[in-house]
Amino acid sequence: MLDNQTIDKIKENLFSVESNIYAVIDGAACPELRFKIYDWEPQSVCLWSGALEPDIQEVAPYMVLLDRESTFTDWLISQGWNNNWNIFVQSALDFKAFKKQVRKLLRVKSPEGKNMVFRFYDPRVLDVFLVSLESNQREEFFQGINNIYYQKSATDFCAINKENNALNFKII
Repeated sequence: MLDNQTIDKIKENLFSVESNIYAVIDGAACPELRFKIYDWEPQSVCLWSGALEPDIQEVAPYMVLLDRESTFTDWLISQGWNNNWNIFVQSALDFKAFKKQVRKLLRVKSPEGKNMVFRFYDPRVLDVFLVSLESNQREEFFQGINNIYYQKSATDFCAINKENNALNFKII
């Protein structure tokens, strides 16, 4: 668990510009997620569409619009540390447009043409995935996204952005 000073430093970086801050959260990795969303009522949506059975809802990814001063934001930062629950995304896109962009990223095709779910929101996956993208894939992935923030190691919080179609990694 993180101390308040570290939480404040992370929030200072996340909310450093006038932009929306979203969390894309892995319900499978965060068993309390649906209860916390219910209790604290942040603007949120399940990223899998359709009527889902409760056990599927529990493991589905969710998108949450974060507020700097919300209890949900503090909980996600402090309790999610070292648990690989989520990534944070800074975007000028409104809630509906960001949801559309993120949902496009959830499905990929295997080399054999099989549809698969892609868990890009797992920080351990994101780190490896982004450096493997071709130029046009990077452009598509970062459409509407200014920065992506995630925990890189036990002590490092990382920011990634795309400038001149090159990835810029910065440890915060």
